[in-house]
Amino acid sequence: MKIVHVEAIPLMARPQKPLRMPQTVIDAFYTTVVRIETDEGVTGVGECIVRKSPDVTKTIVEQMFAPLLLGRDPLDVEGIWHTLFDSQRLRGHISGFFMEALSGVDMALWDILGRHFGLPIGKLMGGCDRKQVPVYASSIMLNEQHVMEREAEMLLERGFRAIKIKVGFGLERDVSNLKAIRGVVGWDVGLMADANSSYRTDRAVMLGRRLEELGYRWLEEPVLPDDSEGYRKLSEKLDITLAAGESEFSVFGVKTLIEEGLIGMVQPDVSRCGGYTESRRIAHLAQIHHIPYAPHTGFSSAICLFASMQLAAWAPNFDSFEYMYIDNPLLHIMQEDIPEVHDGVLQIPQGVGLGAQLNEELIERYRIDR
Repeated sequence: MKIVHVEAIPLMARPQKPLRMPQTVIDAFYTTVVRIETDEGVTGVGECIVRKSPDVTKTIVEQMFAPLLLGRDPLDVEGIWHTLFDSQRLRGHISGFFMEALSGVDMALWDILGRHFGLPIGKLMGGCDRKQVPVYASSIMLNEQHVMEREAEMLLERGFRAIKIKVGFGLERDVSNLKAIRGVVGWDVGLMADANSSYRTDRAVMLGRRLEELGYRWLEEPVLPDDSEGYRKLSEKLDITLAAGESEFSVFGVKTLIEEGLIGMVQPDVSRCGGYTESRRIAHLAQIHHIPYAPHTGFSSAICLFASMQLAAWAPNFDSFEYMYIDNPLLHIMQEDIPEVHDGVLQIPQGVGLGAQLNEELIERYRIDR
């Protein structure tokens, strides 16, 4: 079997209302879909995470990677990964847009692998073969307190038993919101806080101490991703688990956070960190340091969610699945719906490869390169 065609498709869709994050407002969702075709009619799809300008990853995939992919046997997944990685590593690139583009290619190759052998990727990887996993709702966005409280109530009604809340208004207002939501959901519901790197270390310490009093499970990305000294100070002063891996996503950066004991939860994103091949390495690195793994999904499309479900089924140190419930039209670009949550649990799709197929009508609706 040989690779005969490589295509990258940039997509954009808008939510009904803009979403407020700690340091920005989201009024559009972007992604780059990768499609790889073989001479035996087996096609795989993947996703490159995109925050802005999907044409960047499209260009990397089609102009830098495609010439190295054409004619290769797609079953040589790890060998191809190293070919692509080394093509730029030796020129000074080990992260950033380059790695995000590589993620989509690697995911598509694993999808081909699963379809070729007639197995879900999670089963193909030979892991724990979970059929269902615990989830947490992500995320209650920044808003007026009464709106955030009402959102928490709605999530309980939908069957969630764990919820993540954004922070970033500032210490006093954030603590007020976090305390109010704890009051709404009670103490039997798991709560997490995500700062998206919006705090300075000293204020993050104060926030972390209040979170400990309120029984929150973890504080996610409290400081800038490259501030290892900030993580060190926080890990020394706080008992609450620190989570990271979404923004410091190269295996080399995550390696420092894990091996130096600076975080207690690792959260790589399969559409950003280098695909399945690198996600597995990061999860294994965390495992040997007794650190649990909770794959990040964020504002990506349904492709990333289906891919991450397979990782959740596989990983021996899996903790919980980030279930994005927000208004994102790109969550519906597969023919199959993302499974509903029942009593805090998600059923893992058992179809071959990613477990779902692209909805070509919606791909055409949202593509922006016509």
